Amino acid sequence: WNGQGWEQMPGLLSCVSVGAANQIWGCNKEGQIWYWTGQGWGSCDGACVDISVGEDGTVWCVTETGDIFWRAGPNGQWAKVEGKLKTVSCLNAQTVIGTNPAGEIYAWS
Repeated sequence: WNGQGWEQMPGLLSCVSVGAANQIWGCNKEGQIWYWTGQGWGSCDGACVDISVGEDGTVWCVTETGDIFWRAGPNGQWAKVEGKLKTVSCLNAQTVIGTNPAGEIYAWS
């Protein structure tokens, strides 16, 4: 959205999340993780089926097997979090909500 209409960006993603104008992350159908550099897409290690980036740049993702990981932006390292989820959404490092395969809702604390 450019303020007047949709503007196509390069690339193909199956999941995308925007935490701020300079915090855009996504994953494709192969599970590859990408982040917007301001000029194009940068690749990130790891694989996921759902991803969310917060306004502070914190990134949370869920793998195909339901494992949960987070990292502090493109220069951080993935850290595994206990539990299993199907989806995840974060506002920042402290506010994270997810659902499990049964649809139950969990908040990170």
